[in-house]
Amino acid sequence: MATDGAAAKGARELASFTDGLHATHDLAVPARLTMVGHSYGSLTTGKAATLRPPGTFADDLVFVGSPGVGTSQAAELGAGRDHVWVGASDNDPVAKLGRFGGDPGSLEFGATRFRAGEGGHSDYWMDRSDSLRNISRIVTGNSDEVEKMFAPFLRSSDLSP
Repeated sequence: MATDGAAAKGARELASFTDGLHATHDLAVPARLTMVGHSYGSLTTGKAATLRPPGTFADDLVFVGSPGVGTSQAAELGAGRDHVWVGASDNDPVAKLGRFGGDPGSLEFGATRFRAGEGGHSDYWMDRSDSLRNISRIVTGNSDEVEKMFAPFLRSSDLSP
């Protein structure tokens, strides 16, 4: 996608959907809401998070293969720095774009980066993949078991011509 127009429209609908989830939830029953955005969907998810007050959209935000989430910092997403996660393969050209806002895989962005494997843009969802294993740990509230990455992801801007 060349522009963020479809993501902005989808963000309004996604934010409205999560409002409905929150409104119908029985507060006596513990629940967690984790939003996972892949590729351009990560931009939609990021934009939706900024439409709601901090702490009201989702407990955790997970972005994989993201060309950007519409903000320059994880803190702008309202989930708390330790609850914004990003995974990207060095072999994923979309994750190297950094087109929509700050680069979510950069150290400056401030998200917690997790091991996502060495595959391409659609390999994040392969059975038994590093990314799927780590996403499931976040979704199930076992984020202490996530395999974190401490080196920055390679971006197209990191490569010399």
